[in-house]
Formats: sequence, C-alpha cells, structure tokens
Amino acid sequence: MLADDRKVRFGYDLGATKIQAYAEYEDGTPLLNANGNPIKWEENPHNIDKANDSEEEKKRKISDVMIGQLEKCMEEANIKIEQISFLGVVVPGPVQNNVVMKLINIGLTNYDILQEIINGASERGYKFNPKMAVTNDYRGALCGESKIGAAKGESGTIVAIRI
Repeated sequence: MLADDRKVRFGYDLGATKIQAYAEYEDGTPLLNANGNPIKWEENPHNIDKANDSEEEKKRKISDVMIGQLEKCMEEANIKIEQISFLGVVVPGPVQNNVVMKLINIGLTNYDILQEIINGASERGYKFNPKMAVTNDYRGALCGESKIGAAKGESGTIVAIRI
C-alpha cells in the first residue's frame, strides 16, 4: 500500500555499526511498501574511519546515508518531501539543545546532526522544514517503549538498563 497525502514522521537510530531508519504516518501506522511490508532500512555509514577521517568527512558520510535512506522512503512509499512533518534522530551520546555533545561511537563533538541533515537534503535539491529533534538512545528507548512498545497504554514506571 503506497502512501497517500497524509503527513509522515521519519526517524533515525545512529548506532555503533549502522544507521537504521523508519517511517510512519502521524497516527503511528507504519508506511508500507508495494508488497505490504513496513518500510525500514539499515546501513553502514560508508566505513567511517574513526582514527583517520576528519570530522567533516565523518559528518558527510553520516549525512549521505541518512539522506539516501530518506530518498528510498520517498521512492518506496511514493511520498513527497513536503509530507514529512517530523524528523527524529537517536544517538549514543549526550545531547543538549538538539546538538550532540559527544557522539561516542564515531568520535564527533558538538555535532549539529539536524543541521547536517537539512544541509545534505538542500545539496540534493530538497527543501523541507519539518519539526526536528535529536535525543540520546537511552531517552529514545524510554519514549519508544511508552508510545509504541510493550508499555503502550500502560501507566507506571518504565525501567531501562543500558549495557
């Protein structure tokens, strides 16, 4: 089932070895591809060399993968960039005012990942202005469990342990 003109939320999980992406309608229904399967992706960010790549090179490689995943979503679900109402990113490191203070797994500091995504999209000719947020993966896991995970609809406390 291809998308209609409803608004879409797009999320990234920037992990230690891969970047995962997922898309859903604003009501939480996953976008489906032509085969009726939820649309999601998982990719390695072009073999980032933590020791030898410059900070700018690392940022470019991450942005390239993220924008590529966004393009795949638009193609597979037949949506337009204007339909994306929210873009979120979870990262393994501390975040302050939507800036990643330290991206532990890649070795970046004071990384404005959201601006990098906007810049990368603009370089490819996309103009969009969704609401955006970045948070650490611990906080993201807590929010995800309470909204779409095992704790959906439950009241009480969620405990997550980071290993």
